[in-house]
Amino acid sequence: MSRTPLREALNRLVTERLLSFEPLVGFFRPAINLQEVRDLYEFRVILETVGIRLSVQRASDAEISAVSEFWTNANRNGASLPKEELIRIDEQFHEALIGLSHNQELVRALRGVNARIHVIRWADTSGDGRHEESYRQHHRLLDVLRERKEAQCVEVLRGIIERRQEEIVEVIKEGAVRLYVT
Repeated sequence: MSRTPLREALNRLVTERLLSFEPLVGFFRPAINLQEVRDLYEFRVILETVGIRLSVQRASDAEISAVSEFWTNANRNGASLPKEELIRIDEQFHEALIGLSHNQELVRALRGVNARIHVIRWADTSGDGRHEESYRQHHRLLDVLRERKEAQCVEVLRGIIERRQEEIVEVIKEGAVRLYVT
């Protein structure tokens, strides 16, 4: 591959804020910024709650069943899946859920947010049984979606996202403390 397409690809990643560029140093992964994490998760809540409202109104019962079946099948062996696979499945689920809105711009925007927080989601390596609770909450969301209860869908979805944000923020804070204490 020649340098020009590679440089163009790297510059596009900089534009999408997946990489940073510093003259005379090069390209690198941006540092994790606590405020940026909060901002991205806040934006994610906005995108997904608008999306779920539209999904309640627009999705067919068959489409909801397909997303529910995907979630059940994907998590059949959730506790034994590698972290990368769990993250990928969760991102796919949320994108499919918002896809039920039939608004592809919302899905594209969510993919962009997911790409930026993907590395941050790796920050939490504890895996202390939260998978099962998350799995249940996602099923609860699908249940209220099937019942077309818009306000409950928004409440459950907001809770899922905000709980995850709190966990990640706590892990980042603990990591920062370890850096300065040890």
